[in-house]
Amino acid sequence: MNKLSLRMRVGKPSGGGGYAIAMAVAAWAGMASSVLAQIAPPPPVEFDPARLPAEMQLTAVGSEMVHAEAATPRVTRTDPLAEPLALEMPGDGEIIEETIDEATGVWSAWLSNGVRLHVRSTPVPPGVPSRDAQVTMRITLLGGEVLEDASTRGLTAVVGAMLARPTPEAFRGGEAERALRERSVVWRSGSDKDLLFVQASVPRKYLGWTMQFSHLALAQAQFREREFVAWQREAFTSAQVRSRATWTSVYELANAAMLGDDVRWQPPSLAAIESLSATRASAWLKQAATTWPAEIAIVGPVQVEQVRSDIRRWLASLPKRERVGTDTWAAQRAAKKAPLPLVRRDEVLASIERASIVLGAPAPDEREVEKVQALQIAAELLEARLRRAIPTDAAKLRQSELLNCVVTMAPGAALPGTGWFSVALHARTADLGPALAVAAPILDEFATSGPDESEFTQARDRMVKELRARWQGQEVWVQALATSTYAGLNLAEFARLPDTIAALTRERVHLSFREVWASPAPIRVEILPKIGQRPGILRRMGEPTNRQ
Repeated sequence: MNKLSLRMRVGKPSGGGGYAIAMAVAAWAGMASSVLAQIAPPPPVEFDPARLPAEMQLTAVGSEMVHAEAATPRVTRTDPLAEPLALEMPGDGEIIEETIDEATGVWSAWLSNGVRLHVRSTPVPPGVPSRDAQVTMRITLLGGEVLEDASTRGLTAVVGAMLARPTPEAFRGGEAERALRERSVVWRSGSDKDLLFVQASVPRKYLGWTMQFSHLALAQAQFREREFVAWQREAFTSAQVRSRATWTSVYELANAAMLGDDVRWQPPSLAAIESLSATRASAWLKQAATTWPAEIAIVGPVQVEQVRSDIRRWLASLPKRERVGTDTWAAQRAAKKAPLPLVRRDEVLASIERASIVLGAPAPDEREVEKVQALQIAAELLEARLRRAIPTDAAKLRQSELLNCVVTMAPGAALPGTGWFSVALHARTADLGPALAVAAPILDEFATSGPDESEFTQARDRMVKELRARWQGQEVWVQALATSTYAGLNLAEFARLPDTIAALTRERVHLSFREVWASPAPIRVEILPKIGQRPGILRRMGEPTNRQ
């Protein structure tokens, strides 16, 4: 069996929107508020050369003529990076221990500050000027929620969300976002249980500028109180809404039952969200940017020699830290698992009369790629069978009121040994029993006989087609490379993954499912609504906690 570690889902997520909901709850991704994107920045302050003395006007005009050939868009004098000499420049670092992977051509090196860097050079797309070709850079800080405790719970998620609107001290108001827009830089950020990241897709001619901006975004960030409060209020309300929905509560209960009472593995409480502040979030980011191990990937039509000086100036000059490795935060990532079989049942004060149930079994970690992908195919095929057997179309929905049926293969990733294969049903309480009665024999028959050859071939070929298309792009590579040393990724095996999946057989899918699934399922978690009660009014932040 091929062993390969990944920091992404390489198969097609089974269950569409249901899968997204389930995983968002499990990882608290739903609390990354969309309100940040809706807050308009202050109006820009435009530079007017006519207001300058004559000699300064002449200097400004001459500067424009000198830089015209570079095709740089006009920037305002309020953009600090328009005059880098006005900033306190860090001392250059060094590039050391350079290697090139023979199978993929990926250039890797250690920087003198302990940062790991990878560059994958790709051809310039036909018809695109080389200077305008897109390059993607991803900076990963390895740490995240695994380093939190009861007093810091939730800080990683808020930092990951707010970094999407970077606020380096060198910029004022909306200058940073305007500078990104003027250079067509697509900037985003995020977090996971064991990392924070920022990522930029940028025209090649602005890659050096983006390295400088990224350096400042991490080294100088001070989150604005107004935007933090908006995020906090939205997160607070979202947490209350989720707690009153059986579809989300069932996953939270399953998570708590499987991983114990460690606060790091559970969604932050309302009290934890209420205790956060912009000052604490800024301090958490400073700790991450200056001490957490870091791994950086650059993918696109760029050669190392073209950006070597920028790498030394802006990436190798970040604060010194420990090198990343497969043993990074190993003790903190160890999760105490509950013994099996595991059966839990609970009630929630729900907003609608619906019940939810999850049947599951332990599954492999992301390192076991061949088995994981076989189980991804099994999940897709099982969900299709269940949806055919259990009414979900509009007409029958009005009769059975079954709202969702999702089969998920979630390999262990940030927390090794916590992967699981699950079947989830969400229905009116009276309909849940009949739905389970339909699902049980389908699961048993699949464990006994496996998939049909035709349905398996169609699902596998569809997955392979999608993988091969993704493997030609930048996103899948930049995600993988940005945690490749941390995950122990074998680049040659990663490059061959679409071919590896193409070689999967029906028998392999059947065997993989049979190895993890038993009847009855070893994990059974059920959430029922409290009948005859109406949910209380959602309280606002700062109101007494006993208000319902």
